[in-house]
Amino acid sequence: LQGLCGDFNGDASDDFRAPSGGMPLVLAKNFADSWRVHKFCPKAKQPDDACDKNPDRRNWARHKCGVLKTDLFKPCHYQVEVEDYYKRSVLCKLKTKAKFELL
Repeated sequence: LQGLCGDFNGDASDDFRAPSGGMPLVLAKNFADSWRVHKFCPKAKQPDDACDKNPDRRNWARHKCGVLKTDLFKPCHYQVEVEDYYKRSVLCKLKTKAKFELL
């Protein structure tokens, strides 16, 4: 069992493998293209980098989301990987132009 949704083996680190196997692919675009069935299907496009697209909000987003790395959330750090949540928070704020508090 394998496909665009992974292989459902409980190991998320190997879900981005091409149908031919090998090491998981890093770029979502390359992963999607590896699963194209027909040549007439359009190739995937790399999504815009939200940080490059909105450089004026980068520092603001990092500052706001930085609270996740503080002592306030320290009890959570033993349960979840804080860096993943921090990166997602920054990306969310950059993409949605969120001027309100999401945390």
